[in-house]
Amino acid sequence: MSCSKLSFLFESAATTETIGRHSFIGADPRKTLISGSSHGYEADPLPRLDEELSQYRIASIPSLRLPPMTGGAIGYVGYDCVKYFEPKTKRPLKDVLGVPESLFMLFDTIVAVDHFFQKVMVITYLHVPPKDEPEGALGKAYDSCKKTIADMLRTLKDPHLPLPPQGPIKLDQEYTSNIGRPGYEAHVNRLKGHIVAGDIIQAVPSQRIARPTSLHSFNIYRHLRTVNPSPYLFYLDCEDFQIVGASPELLVKADQDTGRVINHPIAGTVTRGTTPEEDQRLADTLRASLKDRAEHVMLVDLARNDVNRVCDPLTTRVDQLMVVQRFSHVQHLVSEVSGVLRKGKTRFDAFRSIFPAGTVSGAPKVRAMELIAELEGEKRGVYAGAVGYFGYNTVDSSTGEETEGAMDTCIALRTMLVKEGVAYLQAGGGIVFDSDPGEEYEETMNKAAANMRCIEQAERLHWEEQQAGGKLGTEEMVGMQNGVEERNGKHLEARCVALDYPFYSPITAPTSTPRSSRRSPPHTVASPKTSSSSSSPTSLLPAVLALFDISSAQLPSLGNKDSVHDGDDKDKMAKDDKPAADPRMMSVTPRIRYNTIGGVNGPLVILENVKFPRFNEIVSLTLPDGTERSGQVLEARGSRAVVQVFEGTSGIDVKKTKVEFTGHSLKLGVSEDMLGRIFDGSGRAIDKGPKVLAEDYLDINGSPINPYARLYPEEMISTGISAIDTMNSIARGQKIPIFSAAGLPHNEIAAQICRQSGLVQLQKEQQDGVNKGVHDDHDDNFSIVFGAMGVNLETSRFFTRDFEENGSMERVTLFLNLANDPTIERIITPRLALTTAEYYAYQLEKHVLVILTDMTSYCDALREVSAAREEVPGRRGYPGYMYTDLSTIYERAGRVEGRNGSITQIPILTMPNDDITHPIPDLTGYITEGQIFVDRQLHNKGVYPPINVLPSLSRLMKSAIGEGHTRADHSDVSNQLYAKYAIGRDAASMKAVVGEDALSDEDKLSLEFLERFEKGYIAQGAYEKRSIYDGLDQAWELLRIYPKELLNRIPKKVLDKYYQRQGKKPESKDTKDGEEQGNGEAATNGEQNGEQNGGGEESLI
Repeated sequence: MSCSKLSFLFESAATTETIGRHSFIGADPRKTLISGSSHGYEADPLPRLDEELSQYRIASIPSLRLPPMTGGAIGYVGYDCVKYFEPKTKRPLKDVLGVPESLFMLFDTIVAVDHFFQKVMVITYLHVPPKDEPEGALGKAYDSCKKTIADMLRTLKDPHLPLPPQGPIKLDQEYTSNIGRPGYEAHVNRLKGHIVAGDIIQAVPSQRIARPTSLHSFNIYRHLRTVNPSPYLFYLDCEDFQIVGASPELLVKADQDTGRVINHPIAGTVTRGTTPEEDQRLADTLRASLKDRAEHVMLVDLARNDVNRVCDPLTTRVDQLMVVQRFSHVQHLVSEVSGVLRKGKTRFDAFRSIFPAGTVSGAPKVRAMELIAELEGEKRGVYAGAVGYFGYNTVDSSTGEETEGAMDTCIALRTMLVKEGVAYLQAGGGIVFDSDPGEEYEETMNKAAANMRCIEQAERLHWEEQQAGGKLGTEEMVGMQNGVEERNGKHLEARCVALDYPFYSPITAPTSTPRSSRRSPPHTVASPKTSSSSSSPTSLLPAVLALFDISSAQLPSLGNKDSVHDGDDKDKMAKDDKPAADPRMMSVTPRIRYNTIGGVNGPLVILENVKFPRFNEIVSLTLPDGTERSGQVLEARGSRAVVQVFEGTSGIDVKKTKVEFTGHSLKLGVSEDMLGRIFDGSGRAIDKGPKVLAEDYLDINGSPINPYARLYPEEMISTGISAIDTMNSIARGQKIPIFSAAGLPHNEIAAQICRQSGLVQLQKEQQDGVNKGVHDDHDDNFSIVFGAMGVNLETSRFFTRDFEENGSMERVTLFLNLANDPTIERIITPRLALTTAEYYAYQLEKHVLVILTDMTSYCDALREVSAAREEVPGRRGYPGYMYTDLSTIYERAGRVEGRNGSITQIPILTMPNDDITHPIPDLTGYITEGQIFVDRQLHNKGVYPPINVLPSLSRLMKSAIGEGHTRADHSDVSNQLYAKYAIGRDAASMKAVVGEDALSDEDKLSLEFLERFEKGYIAQGAYEKRSIYDGLDQAWELLRIYPKELLNRIPKKVLDKYYQRQGKKPESKDTKDGEEQGNGEAATNGEQNGEQNGGGEESLI
């Protein structure tokens, strides 16, 4: 293998169950696809790659499960290919390096190493010959595959593989930069000018460093994997040049296990410390850096948009946010964004959407790339591009269902290009508004330091060996980490099992686009597709497979060489030669119980020496008395896990409590049967109803709606409260909080909204000769999800009793977290409520109103957990990430393109000390779309509900009201009420200073309006439901205390239509005619006044 001029080696230093679990090796590809201006194909390389891969499919066999890559296309896409994906970025650039823009090798045989289960597999493909081939062709192809595996086994069993020859070493050669410090700092200053001008928010320029070296490129790689272990280690021998890399960052991955497309933004860097304490201090500094956090959040948002361009917006989510990961020389802030591909989109669409990563380009991405090209003036080559693989599609051998192949690519960072005795390194950094040019230059040098040190140390090592007159010692095959090795003084041979299966299994090739599967096929094997366009039955043949179990000590035969492989004996051979299933071939995730609790801190349990803990993973705890509790991994760092226990940590014995990691995140079983039911804060039913039979299980973290797919709210949700419906109308899909305070009746208002709320639908009906426009309608498409957090027992009984006694319970799902329940439960309660709402809205297509009270209790729980984790506090002791955390809740409200349902959210919060500048209402106000303000002064006056309409605001009101939604006069009436109420408040203040006798007649009229507005319009019975048109009619009754000419915020034509309409009592024709004559005169006067006042077209909304 090492003698091949075209070969690859993919490794990983991060060996969890999902990240970096496998290493792959291949040599002598059957075909190579190259693109570039001097390589005969200058175009987007992905269509040609897709076409080549589509010629072959892999049959899925249920007895085994193989790695995500069992073959396919392995190589790279250079950064400069972006000009094909985003033509606006194309610029004339110098080609200094002279390497292809892309290169992919297609292999028939690869070696895969499973680090998690410690197995090595050899996989080769049998190309199924057409059925019109002479008899015996298939048997010959099968024999050829067996010979290929036998040859590979001989190579792998050899414990002493020769290393590449190494010539004389020359030390201490100089590095040269293509631009140097002055050039790089000049680029930074120019980009900062574009940022100030508003052209971009961030950009990532780079510099290239070159250094002559006499090292063999593979010896560079051997040392790099030691000094800079990374999640993505790769060596690509492309004949004329080699690519050596240790990338920390995934670009895009299509995960067949979950069906998700995954992206890992990395931004924010500090160096490593010399001691663990300094390391931690630097990590804390990185977390607290406003510049790095702002840059990182921006790139996470960019990644969300990239992912959402090709994914179902409901599935796009941020799985991890700003986790510090440590590498050999630096520490980074790392996040994870993922989504499920939309119908009709493929992994190649996902690659185009995300490539290149925002972490190597900037934001807005296209403009940033344009500026990078103009500044750098040279092709970047492999740097900042992608290295990885695209696997073959899989076909289920029993159903014919086709699943899109795997994809796993990393960003070509910390990567060296070795060509003609020169190693080229390239590194860059994100430039934002407050970047310091000198510090940014040093950051690029820090990023390149691992590769620079690698070359220097490797040269020194080989030079010393040569000076000593010895030879460099041989070692076992690179890539077989923890593989075939010396144990108990003996070299263990790997055990091989040859698998034979029936040759022909007719399957109709599907003509539709392959779907993205949530489950990986249990076993994948290869077969070619007879025609790229044919839909006729295709014969699919499993590959010949060799599977190594490292703990074995014998190598059985590959099979009977005398077996007949052609003609009528094919079926006999399949039956007779097929070996019994080996139980070790079954891929079973181990479940390990730990008793390694390192400590308990408040609601948190700290576990040490845990194998591969995962963020958000659910944990089961068994106490010494057999009691079971559950928790969730809040932080996973190396072998240390911080777990938040839902039921609290009281009674946990650190020495005797056992902990088991379940391998999955917290999910809620959902069903329409949840309507009318009551659950506790952890999702357990606490009423006397039967157990809910789940129709689906949904991750409670949900998916905040991406703006790309969000529909602008247009219809109105009615609450039956005039101060809200008339003055601050709520649109379907809006998120609008109620700001209250201790001692105010926000719970009563919440209960009243639950009793009275519903949809507003346009109705054309005549009542007393008047077109009312709309009426309220509580139909089956409307539901309510109510989440109460940290409430006392009396309040919880109030809610349940009120809903049940007034008949609203049948359309409500109620989650109750009591004040004496565990703190952690308070954090998951709103997520349970919103997950239920998402099921109702997007699967059952209901319009859902979510009411959450009290968000202040929720934020206090966040603060308690943050303090237990000893995090650096933010404003008033609350965690610095509270804004982001609240966003993950509030942003789940909305409407989504292609879905009929909607989620409207009314979070209720009590402002500590009535302080609207407190961090909780302050941050809530930034995220949401207005606020309803509950006022203590009105409450003290005996007004219920004490809603002060002046500081209240609904930013989406305009889209929910007016002709076609409520009534044509709605906006104008609301504007006039606002104006007159504000004037009335001013008149009351003036009266307190100068007395009533000093007021003008208009001021006295304003005082009368103020009294009637607060006591007769804002004030409303707790069980009084007003429809929107009742509220508008009452508003006109109130406004009629003013002469028509003083209603200057209502247009003349609206005044003409509504001002003179009085009660609806029956009248004689003569009386009615007389009134109409009088109304006509009033209208004439109104017209004159309207003309004098300019028509009154001004609007407050």
